[in-house]
Amino acid sequence: MGDGEEISIVFFSMNEDVFVDNVVFSKDDDGNNLITDYSFETWYDFPSNWSYWKDSPDAISELESDPAHVHGGQYSIKLTNGSTGTVTAYTDLDSPASNFDLRLFSKSGVSSPDKQIVVAIMDDQGYYNCLSGAWQQGYDACHFYINDDFEEYSILNIPPPSGDTIRIKFNPDMTSGNYSWIDDVCVSSTP
Repeated sequence: MGDGEEISIVFFSMNEDVFVDNVVFSKDDDGNNLITDYSFETWYDFPSNWSYWKDSPDAISELESDPAHVHGGQYSIKLTNGSTGTVTAYTDLDSPASNFDLRLFSKSGVSSPDKQIVVAIMDDQGYYNCLSGAWQQGYDACHFYINDDFEEYSILNIPPPSGDTIRIKFNPDMTSGNYSWIDDVCVSSTP
C-alpha cells in the first residue's frame, strides 16, 4: 500500500445477516498503516491482530468468504448475536499522535431484527463520545443504522486519547439475533 492509497473491504449477507464490509485502511502521514490486517486476509482461525469475545454461547464471529458478502479482498467478518448476549470483534493499536479518522464498510441482512453496527473506541482511561467529539470516562459508542448493501461509515477528526493504546470494538448492537458484516476498516491520520 503506497502513501495516500486506501484499501476497501465490504461485508454483507445474502441470507439476511448483517455484514460489515469495505472498511478502508490507509497509511498515516508518516506512511504507517495504523491497523494490521484491516481487510482480514491474514488468518489462521481468526484475522491476525483481531480478537473477539461473546457473552452468549450461540453468538458467532466468523470469517466470511462468499464474494456476495465481501466488500474488498477475499474475506470479511460476520458478527451474529446469540439468543442471550452479544458478540464483539476488536483490534488494538498504538494511539495516534494526532487527530485520526475511522472508516469502515458494513451491511446487514433482511432478517436481522435491528440493523445497526456499534463502534466503540476506548483507551485505558475512557471512551470516545461521538456526539460531543471528546474522550470521557464511562462507556460510550457510536451507533450506525445500516442497510442490506455495503456502505461506508466514518467517525472523523477524533482527537488523540491520553492513553498509549486504543481498542476499537464492533458489534451488531444488543438485540438478540442481530447480525452484520464489517470489512475494510481504516484508521488514518486526519488530513
